[in-house]
Amino acid sequence: MARHRDGRLAEAEQMYRQALRWQPDQPDAYHLLGLLAAQLNRPDEALPLFERAIALNPAVPEYHANYGNALTIAARIDDAEAAFAKAISLRPDFPEALMNLATLRRNRGDLDEAERLLHRSLALRPDWPDAQLNLANVALARQCFEEATTLFARALRAAPTYVHAYEAFARAAARAGRLQEAAAAFRRLLAFDPQNAVARHLLAACTCDPHSEKATEAYIRRLFDHYAPHFDSSLTQLQYQAPALIAQRLAQEVAPDGSLTILDAGCGTGLCGALLRPFAARLVGVDLSAGMLKEAAKRELYDELIEAELGAYMAAHPFTFDVIVACDTLVYHGRLDDAVAAAAKALKPRGRLLFTLEQLSEEGENPYRLAPTGRFCHRVFYVQAMLAAAGLVDAKRRRYGRGHWGVQARDRLGDDKYYHADRNWFLFYYLLASRDAYKQPSYTILGNHDWRFNPYPPLIKGALPTPDTLINNYEQFTQEEQRDILRKAHGPGYDRQFSYDLKARFLQKVESKDGLGCTTIREWR
Repeated sequence: MARHRDGRLAEAEQMYRQALRWQPDQPDAYHLLGLLAAQLNRPDEALPLFERAIALNPAVPEYHANYGNALTIAARIDDAEAAFAKAISLRPDFPEALMNLATLRRNRGDLDEAERLLHRSLALRPDWPDAQLNLANVALARQCFEEATTLFARALRAAPTYVHAYEAFARAAARAGRLQEAAAAFRRLLAFDPQNAVARHLLAACTCDPHSEKATEAYIRRLFDHYAPHFDSSLTQLQYQAPALIAQRLAQEVAPDGSLTILDAGCGTGLCGALLRPFAARLVGVDLSAGMLKEAAKRELYDELIEAELGAYMAAHPFTFDVIVACDTLVYHGRLDDAVAAAAKALKPRGRLLFTLEQLSEEGENPYRLAPTGRFCHRVFYVQAMLAAAGLVDAKRRRYGRGHWGVQARDRLGDDKYYHADRNWFLFYYLLASRDAYKQPSYTILGNHDWRFNPYPPLIKGALPTPDTLINNYEQFTQEEQRDILRKAHGPGYDRQFSYDLKARFLQKVESKDGLGCTTIREWR
């Protein structure tokens, strides 16, 4: 046992096995061998050793408690709870067993029982940092962020080398609005672990890093691989409604007749799977987290589950899906242009993209912001601009992107044969889609009539619409600025009172980016 405590595990294992050769029915030797195997993260080897020790002497509470730890590693949560409960029945004043059972109950969402067990544990071992940390995690699960921050801070004062606790403390402090404390904790964690992708991303969130455009793949994998085993129970506790809202929206558009090819983009543990399955002839799930995909596979709902970066996967499967669902996925993207463009490419004609985002409503010019939660919030106008740039229709608001030869011919966009040079294809974000007068799109044989900017018929000379009917917040612009906005949106056809001029000769393209990075000015001769 001395060698075991000193970390000389190979020597300790040899001595335990020698003891069993001398005394084959020695339960302590089986228990210690099982403990050693569990420490080496070999639960399949540890479990039969613990079971043999318990069979030889079922009255030892430590045998059951350590058996419960190995079962937890093996993700046999029900059996682990039973093992911890048995240990407590044999020794009611067993603080470690009480705390470990509390952890499992917390992960199941039974926060009241977890808190009761932890208070019993702390009564037996006052100021025990491990139990205080677990109690703080209960408060965090309840979204009592101030209380959680205080409890984490108390535990870290008692055990400042508990590196893993700094992340939880920082998360709680950030949600409590104590961003400077959260940032300091993340910096300390990075000093211990410079490669910690979670700490690096959340530090950027706490400091409102304006350069952050997307969560890294390393962050997504580490975050969700950790959460995967208890992800569903955590969301149940939060009364998570996003999958139900997605399914409700889809049902307003199509019948659940099992005829569609559907991509669950960022499928996670498959919470959307059961709701999408009635619509799908083929249901594909894609996620970066292997841990989440493992949980999704248990549902047996998907025809295929793929570990891949979402944008790359969609770009590699053009015109494949009738429906793409991105439920709580795009919140890990700040810039949406690449992801939305990849989704548009992966959709069949008349395909649908359904997604959820968090709205950025506070004052400011930035189209998106990385929040302290580590998720991005977006402004509505920016989302609409990205949809328009990708040629997608915002069906809920009936606002349309680029015009084309009707929805059936979406795949022709980009073909020079159907484009005309005398046109600015980029959406000015301060032009409103419909305003008061223009409610429906108008498609023409030219295949490039954008009704938001060009409500009068193309190629027909006539009176131009007044700027105040087309420009949102037109009062903030002078009359000349209003005319300049429409002139840039229409191209040179505006001055000639034509929508287009097929004889216009392209001379030069000059790009200038506004706040959205999506304005192009074209110069002509």
